[in-house]
Amino acid sequence: MVSNVFPNSTVPFGLTKDSMTKIGKAIVGSSSTIPSGVFEGDFRDMYAKYSDMRSVDWVVWFLFVLPTVVCDEIFDNSKGSDDTKEAIDALASLIKGYAIAMSYYID
Repeated sequence: MVSNVFPNSTVPFGLTKDSMTKIGKAIVGSSSTIPSGVFEGDFRDMYAKYSDMRSVDWVVWFLFVLPTVVCDEIFDNSKGSDDTKEAIDALASLIKGYAIAMSYYID
């Protein structure tokens, strides 16, 4: 879904190359509005070279980019079908669970 390198996948909400480019531009375009001390990760176009992403970059992407830009793009591409709405709800639940898990720390 993220990298679109699995052409035989049956995932109903895969993103097209145009969508990934649009998301990448949105990430880069919004990076100047993000306060520098807020995140340890970088706001960069992960689709341009996702092999250079660090774990903290993926955390930022998963918690902040995925629920905003990516979910909107999935919804727009699917024309709002009921299956896609359910998939986005499931994805939003996964993101919430991830955010809760990331709020814990080990002393």
